[in-house]
Order: sequence, then C-alpha cells, then structure tokens
Amino acid sequence: MYLFMFSGAPASGKSTIAKAIATHFEVPYFARDDAQRFLLQQGLVTENTVHSYIWMLEMARVQLSVNVGCILDGVFGKQSFRDKAQQIAQHFDAQFIPVHCFCSDVTLWKSRWYQRATTNHPAHWNNPTWADVEQIASRFEKWTHPDVIRLNTVNSVEMNVSKITNNLNFG
Repeated sequence: MYLFMFSGAPASGKSTIAKAIATHFEVPYFARDDAQRFLLQQGLVTENTVHSYIWMLEMARVQLSVNVGCILDGVFGKQSFRDKAQQIAQHFDAQFIPVHCFCSDVTLWKSRWYQRATTNHPAHWNNPTWADVEQIASRFEKWTHPDVIRLNTVNSVEMNVSKITNNLNFG
C-alpha cells in the first residue's frame, strides 16, 4: 500500500502524471483543485485557503485506514503538509512516495499555464496570473525527503510514469 504525493508549481504537469499513475495502479486520486473548487461552490470558503489540503490529508488517512493506497495532487509547497502526509503513511505502514514535478523549459511551462488560463480547465476555481504562478514557485519550500522523485515534465508522461514505476518496490 502506498501514498503518492505529487507536488509542484501550478501548470508544472503534476496532475497529468498523477492521473496517469492513478489509472495505472487503479487507486483513488484526490486533487487540490477539485477540493478547493467544491469548497468555494458550496460557500464553505470564500477565498483560497488551506482547507482543501487538510481535506486531502484526511481522505488519505481514510483510504489508508481501509488498506487502499491513494494519490494526492496539489502544490504542497509547504514542508508541514508533506510531513503530515508522511506521518499518515507511516501510521498505516504505507509506502510514502513523494514526487516533485517541475518543468525546466519556462516557455513550455508558461504555455501550459496559458492553456489552462484560456480554456475551461478544472483548475478554474482560481485564475492566477503568470506573476502569481512565479510567486508560488518562488515560495515553494525545498523537499527534504531523501527519496523524493523529481520529474522534469519536459519529458513525456510515459517516461515519467516509467521513472516512478521502475524505481519503486511495490511488494
């Protein structure tokens, strides 16, 4: 059993890979964008909050408590949320799989953001400007976990999925 945590700046490509891993392993997928949009639509929050991250961590706890692994997909820019996810995984003897996605080609990264910003993308609970995206990326705390898998999303989804599956022990 495992708990995947996909993190990275907005439009870095993490959701695409996280969804591919969820499909590959047939496990539940929880995305911060979906949770935040739901909270806003229901009037439970009126602005960007950490509540969606807290909900995702609770969903991970629930899934692991019934011996089902899952995937968390969000910026997770703060070490405190990463530490909490790792603690939840440890509590249920699950393998914690931290994944940091980034795009080394700023032109490609910006075009992904632009595509999201100009289409009916599910992340539209929030319409950050490119300056907002850059600010989020600049505040992203460095991963301290020794086994974090770093994926450059310039590479194909298939290549990044293979990097994850080939380097893990799913015994």
